[in-house]
Amino acid sequence: MSKKALVIFDADSLYAKRLQQFLCQKEGNFFNVFSFSDKEVLFETCRNQESVRPEILLVAESCFDKELLGLDAKHIFILNETGLRKYPEYANLNKYQSAGSLFQQILLEYADREKEAIPRFYGKGRAGIIGVYTPVTRCYQTGFSLALARVLGKKGRVLYINFEQYSGFSRLFQRGYIKDLSDLVYFFTYSRDKFLYWLEGVVEHFGGIEYVPPVLTGASLTEVSKDIWSDMLEILSNDAGYDYIVLDLSDSVQGIYDVLSSCQKIYTITRTDPVSVAKLYQFKEILEGGQYGFLKEKIEYLTVPSVAKKESVFEEMIHGELFDYAKEVLGDELYE
Repeated sequence: MSKKALVIFDADSLYAKRLQQFLCQKEGNFFNVFSFSDKEVLFETCRNQESVRPEILLVAESCFDKELLGLDAKHIFILNETGLRKYPEYANLNKYQSAGSLFQQILLEYADREKEAIPRFYGKGRAGIIGVYTPVTRCYQTGFSLALARVLGKKGRVLYINFEQYSGFSRLFQRGYIKDLSDLVYFFTYSRDKFLYWLEGVVEHFGGIEYVPPVLTGASLTEVSKDIWSDMLEILSNDAGYDYIVLDLSDSVQGIYDVLSSCQKIYTITRTDPVSVAKLYQFKEILEGGQYGFLKEKIEYLTVPSVAKKESVFEEMIHGELFDYAKEVLGDELYE
């Protein structure tokens, strides 16, 4: 099925063109994007080219008038320029925000308003799921997981998902988030046929990877059943167009061993202090004595180098020693 048209109409031609360019470059974009600054040209093009007839008309507040209803756009979104809701019957999106945030809001609004099932356009094949999980604490798991995702991002399209109760991402990345993993789970349970649109409305971008903002409260994780996690990972790996999915896992996840079963590879980080050794011993005992013994074949145990004395630990996690270590762990066959 061909992509539908998202048409931008704004008298500010520079804004319209730049927004069009950004949306066209968005990996995972479900629309063909067109921009116009002249109403006559807009109507003439839509009359003569069926592919340009808008599924979504994204129109500047100052340019909207009733004549535009003649385009028969299925959805009209207003680029709000004044802070007032002059046209409350339509979705109002702040024009003066980052293009990335605007894109997220467009997709979230569209998925919420669209009644029909949303088609899938991806056909890449199944993504490789890599899990990072350890019973040990304070071992640079998140730093290593992010570095791993960034290395894989040099080879293909990567989604990183953090399952910690307290990730600290808002502080680390110095930003707030529109939606997070708990919202994505809700969207998945609420409307699976629109899940890929919800996904594109939630994911953020950093350092060549896409990531789902972690939950704000840990209770959001513990309430999710193992079946939801398994079903969501199945769709993410088969239909979302990623080459790799990196799961930064924690014991907050119900059915953690079932989630690990979905992974092609598992990295378990070790430490040599007595408490960590005891925890790892217990973890291995569980694998030996239960139904998840097959996971042993997927697990590689790692001792991640310490970066605690570095001037900027977070930068070192994603650019320095940990990035180099992740390259070494993955090996040339994955990285080159």
